[in-house]
Amino acid sequence: MSDLPLDIAALDNVALHDLTGDCARSTVVLTINNRLSRSVMASLVENIREPGQVLEIPTVMPWSNWLPHLLKQASFESDLSSQAIVLDHFGSLALWVRTIEAAEDSHPLLDVNLAARSAQQADALIDDWAIKVDANETTEEFESFSRWQDAYRQRLHAISALDSNTLVARVLSLLQARSLNLPKTLVLSGFSEFSPRMRQVLSVLRDQGIEVKKFAERTPVAQTPRCVTLETHQDEWMTAACWAKEKLLSDPQGKFAIIAVSLDSDAAHARRTLDDVLKTGEVSLPYNVAVGRPLSDWNPGRAALLWLKTFVQFSASQTATPKDLGAALLAGHCAGHVAEAGARASIDARWRSHETIAVTLAAWQRDIAVTEQLAANWNMAFQHWQKGSASLDCRSWAQRFSLTLGQLGFPGERSQSSVHYQVTEALEKLIDRFASLSPILGLIDAHEALAWLGRLARASIFQPQRDAASRLDVLGLLEAEGGHWDGVWLLGLSDEAFPAAPNPNPFIPVSALSRSSAPRSTAERELHWAQRIFEHLCSVAPEVMTSFASRDGERELRPSPVLKVASLVKNSWARPKVQISSIRLETFEDQRGPAVLEDEVIKGGANILVTQARNPLWAFFQYRLGVKGLRPYADIPSKTIRGRFIHKMLERVWSELKDQETLQNKLANDSLNTLLSNIATEVAALELAQLPEVLRQMEVDRDLPLIHQWLEVESQRAPFVVKGVEVTQHLNLGSSQLDLVIDRIDLLEDGTQVVIDYKSSAALTSVLNDWDSARPVNVQLPIYASILLEQAKGECGVSALMLVQIHAKQTHETSRDKTKSVVGLAKADIGVAGVIVLPHVKEFSGRDWLGAMTKMQGDVRALTEEFVSGCASNESLGKNDLTYCDIKPLLRFFDTEEDTDD
Repeated sequence: MSDLPLDIAALDNVALHDLTGDCARSTVVLTINNRLSRSVMASLVENIREPGQVLEIPTVMPWSNWLPHLLKQASFESDLSSQAIVLDHFGSLALWVRTIEAAEDSHPLLDVNLAARSAQQADALIDDWAIKVDANETTEEFESFSRWQDAYRQRLHAISALDSNTLVARVLSLLQARSLNLPKTLVLSGFSEFSPRMRQVLSVLRDQGIEVKKFAERTPVAQTPRCVTLETHQDEWMTAACWAKEKLLSDPQGKFAIIAVSLDSDAAHARRTLDDVLKTGEVSLPYNVAVGRPLSDWNPGRAALLWLKTFVQFSASQTATPKDLGAALLAGHCAGHVAEAGARASIDARWRSHETIAVTLAAWQRDIAVTEQLAANWNMAFQHWQKGSASLDCRSWAQRFSLTLGQLGFPGERSQSSVHYQVTEALEKLIDRFASLSPILGLIDAHEALAWLGRLARASIFQPQRDAASRLDVLGLLEAEGGHWDGVWLLGLSDEAFPAAPNPNPFIPVSALSRSSAPRSTAERELHWAQRIFEHLCSVAPEVMTSFASRDGERELRPSPVLKVASLVKNSWARPKVQISSIRLETFEDQRGPAVLEDEVIKGGANILVTQARNPLWAFFQYRLGVKGLRPYADIPSKTIRGRFIHKMLERVWSELKDQETLQNKLANDSLNTLLSNIATEVAALELAQLPEVLRQMEVDRDLPLIHQWLEVESQRAPFVVKGVEVTQHLNLGSSQLDLVIDRIDLLEDGTQVVIDYKSSAALTSVLNDWDSARPVNVQLPIYASILLEQAKGECGVSALMLVQIHAKQTHETSRDKTKSVVGLAKADIGVAGVIVLPHVKEFSGRDWLGAMTKMQGDVRALTEEFVSGCASNESLGKNDLTYCDIKPLLRFFDTEEDTDD
């Protein structure tokens, strides 16, 4: 076997013009990646672009595609046997997953996918870099990998398949047997080193008389690279973008590149910066970022997976989560994509507002009925879906997925952009790739089939076709190999990022990796690679700029060691500051909206004035404009659901008991628990119906002791009769009449009333301070008292206001100085700890009971007049007033350290 030099520079050169004409048919050009293949092909076409000239050009393809191409050619020879299928990278990974799952069935791994990826990489590294592990180097991880590798190879053989690793060995055996039709000349382009196995393949080719040469690219004479030191990584991108804009405008024919060490993580910021800097007037200079995104992240791909999930969930359990269904509705790309977008969003918003935890199939079909196009298509597709078998192979699932999406109206009726069209095509190919997994995965159910399709979509990186008008490329280090531009900017060259930290494969002993000098194995290997790639990149353009950031937050950074050869220069590409001449600033303070109209309907109950007291602009947005924040999806029983259950329980209990005497009798004869249990069963069936049975029972078991505990406290207070529960009252608000519901009103022996409001929250507000402040808040009970005072026509028929907390964090006690579960104000002692008698309340000092009630009534009237008149000032006296506000961004109100509660 001939000795092929390790350094590609020792190979003979072949010029561009030598690759066309008679020799082209017997020549193959092999590149390091797809991008370079397209570039070489474009150069060849450009080289023969003369009027009337027709020349043949050679085959150009990446090295990784050429070996499968040779095997495919061999399969057409009658005297050669070939495996039936060749697995792509994902197919191989799926087989590794299946192999490891079977091997570790008794001791499941925490992350099988991670183990499979590392094992797949180790399998290729060992063969590519001829890694030999000595007996004294063996580790427990390597022994596990060796077992998996043997089982994996057996599975490959069982399904008559090859992966990208075993394919090379197969091609090598065919080469050594001289069983392949080969070109006379191989021309390599973009390679900076050979792995041992690649060198072996090339050596076998040379032994058979194949000429191996390298492409003599138009390499400019590289000047000493110049380096700019910038403060932050963001400054690097801004400066590089300004440099690129200057170059593009000054050289209309030039081609330039920004090469980033960590482009994958920088891509989003890079696009934002370039969009901003490259805009000239109404037009932006085009550019191309060589970073793709998983197909699952593109809108059509995401929508397809979400819609398929609706069919899988409903067919499996007749129920689905609002989060999954809502995501599908908002994603669209279905029948009625544009026309019914608003209706679909309304369904999602309603689930959020109602805190729906689960949606049944019947409820789903009822809800989507308002979207006529979607409903018709979805129901038709679901009928066909249910007719299929529960377990199928991947090929059958692929057909079923495609049929279902087609019946659903995917990808929607709107006109598709070029990018969306390309994504849709990529999805079709993705489903075809999924079908090829049949021999690996066997028969699987719908849930597993969709899970594997989702994995494949996340592993499949899609990048739209390059803009032909773009003269600026934004690339990573590997994508830049073999390219040529008129100028490049290399950024991110700090010592932390370049060279990269070693990342040895966990399944191969470090000593064996180090001895083979495999990629990512040692710090020395990474430094050597960084120096070589930097030297190469310094020769891809006549002008090479480099940069590094001196700081990352509070940390200081140092330049990469490869920058020792660069000459430092000052930054002359900073974005020019826009000079704005001084002008007189006009201001207009708008704190009032239109008054409530005569025919305007206002809905919201007591919360209107409660919100008006906290922030008038918030109340104006919510109750005049109908603006509300979008709630998150409910995935556990919320406080609202619990609150409704507790309120309904207490309403039913006092509807049965009616007075304190009956309560005391129930406690005395131990029949109260039976009453509570019977009521809880009935109320839970109504108020907790959307909860699973287990959670429903847990909620009942949690709340019954709290209610019983509070009833024990009530049995010891001053005698009373329950006048009414869930009592409806009315409050005039302009031309509207608000319906208010008071939780409970008791009658004392002297004929006066006690107003009670239940709270199921974890904290009980100190309302006495709130009620007597300059601008009172938490005014729900004062509103109720104001209405009852109005009905009494000047006589004060209310003798106590009481807030009662029913929550697991609080334990009701009979001792007045210990309980924190009740807060309120009373004319005289009613025997409930926490309800303070007026003479003992410093906030109301100097007022008698009627005076205190009259003040509350005046405060409520003032808030009513504020709201009716359109007062919408954006002010809150305390930072806690907006704790539960769902539209803070509209109010532009932000808590600061200086904010204090009044």
